[in-house]
Amino acid sequence: MNIVIFTKDFKWAGGVDFLHSIVLGLKSQQKKPVKIYILVDDHSIKANLLVRGINFIKFLPRRIKRIKANLQTEQTQHQSSFDYFNYVHEVFTNEDVSFAYFNYYVKGSLNKALKNINADVVLPVLVNDFDSKSNVHLVGYLFDFVFKYFPHLYTTDFINDMEKTFSNTLTHTQSIIVNSASTARDITKFFPHVQHDKVFVLPFAPYVNVDFYEQAVANDAVLEKYNIAEPYFMISNQFWLHKDHETAFNALKQLHQKSEFRNIRLVSTGNMTDLSGTNKRELFLRNYVDELGIQVDFLGHIPKLDQLALMLRSIAVLQPTQFEGGPGGGSVYIALACGINCIVSDIDVNKEIGTNPLVQYFKCGDPVDMSAKMENVSKQKRTFLAKQEIALQNTPNLVKLGETVLESIQKSIG
Repeated sequence: MNIVIFTKDFKWAGGVDFLHSIVLGLKSQQKKPVKIYILVDDHSIKANLLVRGINFIKFLPRRIKRIKANLQTEQTQHQSSFDYFNYVHEVFTNEDVSFAYFNYYVKGSLNKALKNINADVVLPVLVNDFDSKSNVHLVGYLFDFVFKYFPHLYTTDFINDMEKTFSNTLTHTQSIIVNSASTARDITKFFPHVQHDKVFVLPFAPYVNVDFYEQAVANDAVLEKYNIAEPYFMISNQFWLHKDHETAFNALKQLHQKSEFRNIRLVSTGNMTDLSGTNKRELFLRNYVDELGIQVDFLGHIPKLDQLALMLRSIAVLQPTQFEGGPGGGSVYIALACGINCIVSDIDVNKEIGTNPLVQYFKCGDPVDMSAKMENVSKQKRTFLAKQEIALQNTPNLVKLGETVLESIQKSIG
């Protein structure tokens, strides 16, 4: 079975990491052999060159070779913005997958790519990009319904577009995958006509590659590289308003009221542009930190290995979010796979993580309660899990995830 992973709608680090988990899950399940293609939207070459007949595919192997050669070099660099094309290749280059390419702005490019692959099924998709000519089965995906619960954060046009996109996806696919039972309930709430058996809730299945984990454990130089002094908490979220960085910052300020904790700082990673595509949110948060008089290191988007190395050396990962499509979001997913303590807001979707000794829940939006949890975890001794422990706890998670994705594919194919 030729399975195509459609990356176009996942152009942020957490989105690509989510696709990576799906791929690892499919490779781990033993019920059906699969061949996996990573379909990449490469619109960096202007459409008019394609129209003139220049075959951009021949340039891509050279570009990918350069990406591979530079991956090690890129580990010494960091940036505030996110490079989708490079990050997809960074994440998947060492996996047993094939890359395929299309150009979103060139009519017919997507269907041509799917035909060349001889694709059986494409996932996870929003159906806006597909038409009847593709002759391929689709597994839909809905991120979450944050625009329903926080409409003040979005424009009317954006909300209307999401309503239409979600409705079309639910109508024109035979199966849908979601990251949480909470999102599945929202489908029933907002689209009551949708049959329950077409919605597949992916299990919460934290996983990390053991070799990658070992590299991160050994990467003591990461602190000097970013000029980070221990001890520190870490938050790895984009600068969207509902991620609620302010509560974490105020919690740290509260923690500083006790003299023994005044040397603790906070490290922030993640793309620093907001939903408007500007840096207005970044400027606001930097000013907010200055007013509070706390130390926050804004690193922006950094290489994945560096991010994990910093997580492992942190007191705990903070997740103050007011809304998520999946339990804890991507940062908690990674942290728990590596045995890292997490302090997480007590919204319903996060509670799907369940009881875990590494997780402490605090009242969402309450910096005093969050600070109390931060104080508790600050007194704990940090330890690194052995490679064998990582594999033992994570491998069954991947198998379960892959089997669920396979079920959604079989439902789509019929």
